[in-house]
Amino acid sequence: MAEAFPNSNFYGYDTSKEGIEAAREESRQKGISNAFFETKDASSIDESSKFEFVTAFDTIHDQPKPTKVLQTIHKSLKSNGIFLMQDTAVSSNLQDNISNPVAPILYTFSAMHSMATSIACDGEWPGTLWGKQKAEQKLREAGFFEKSIEIFEIPGDILNYYYFARKA
Repeated sequence: MAEAFPNSNFYGYDTSKEGIEAAREESRQKGISNAFFETKDASSIDESSKFEFVTAFDTIHDQPKPTKVLQTIHKSLKSNGIFLMQDTAVSSNLQDNISNPVAPILYTFSAMHSMATSIACDGEWPGTLWGKQKAEQKLREAGFFEKSIEIFEIPGDILNYYYFARKA
């Protein structure tokens, strides 16, 4: 994105030192000067009304404290700023996922990674299959108004929902 939009600045945060260093190295190799990376837990970002656009791709359900992360994102957005969250296209209701052909592997990922990590960090443990209803609830709890939340599906992408939430 930084390469495609050179007049904008991009900030990346991650708890992985190795991931951040890899991002920095790739930016150096490509000569990108508008991307900045920092090793930091997303729940501890203290940026008030700084960003116009924030993205999170397949990560919020993996956060030990997703409610706090979403609140931090909401706080970091400027008025009318947009949060784009991509997350698994499942229901929060187990019975609604029975016919989903990828549900078994998603429940496995959830138990073996997402929930296990969250439990180890004394978190909320929503897991990979926290689902559409819980994701919407958490966005509202973070401060996004229900009318500002839109959910999209992309034809051919059976794995993901795309949430657009605008800060009032």
